[in-house]
Amino acid sequence: MPAILDALLGNRLVSFSADCLKNDALSVLAGQIAPCLPEVVREVLDKETGGLAAAFLRREADFNTALGDGLAVPHLRIEGENAPLFTAVGWSKTGLDYGAADGLPVHLVVLFCIPDSRKDDYLREMRALMRAVLRQNIIPALAAAPDLAAVRNILSPS
Repeated sequence: MPAILDALLGNRLVSFSADCLKNDALSVLAGQIAPCLPEVVREVLDKETGGLAAAFLRREADFNTALGDGLAVPHLRIEGENAPLFTAVGWSKTGLDYGAADGLPVHLVVLFCIPDSRKDDYLREMRALMRAVLRQNIIPALAAAPDLAAVRNILSPS
């Protein structure tokens, strides 16, 4: 999970407070990524949607990205042929009310900005993330984690 690892190493891992709402969580994570985006991409997003956070909120209103089992993966396609895959990670010890179909609270939110040229990289990241969540059953460990350092250790490859 190179993009997720990059987020963990690049200080784009955040903790949500117990009273954090879904839209606030999305705005916080978008704020972590926005400074990383190429200026031309930020300008287009500002002009077309009112900024990255607004684009994510609009996308989420159209399609809930909670995958179940305590995981949500909001994602947005952006223009950019040579841009990297951008990721920010949010953790909620108590779990966010994300409107997941399974009714479970979301403990891990992995937000992706996917440049057109990085679709395959995104799919590889998603496969690795789903393996970790489903096969390695990391969500209970995340829910029990005492702090971000523990979360970082759980999410970092061994």
